[in-house]
Amino acid sequence: MTRKALPKKAPAALFAQLDRLARILGGIPVWEVYADSGAAAAGVRFGDIILRVNGKETPTFEQFLAIGEANLSRLEFEVFRNGKTLRLSSDALG
Repeated sequence: MTRKALPKKAPAALFAQLDRLARILGGIPVWEVYADSGAAAAGVRFGDIILRVNGKETPTFEQFLAIGEANLSRLEFEVFRNGKTLRLSSDALG
């Protein structure tokens, strides 16, 4: 399984800011995306905040994993990126 590296020299303040925003929004911050994952195929990127997967809220990483594993054939993500909420989907793992 390959993964995209974190952006070069991302300042610690960026991680703290994303983590704080994710908690406020009730989602989880994306620190990295595995290249062969449903998230990557859907277009999820570093710095996104995942709010929902398959219509269900993802306030913790454990909930994110449980929801995603329940239906790997089709993953729909609602993410917060650059001040906007986006809907992304993937059939890549079916």
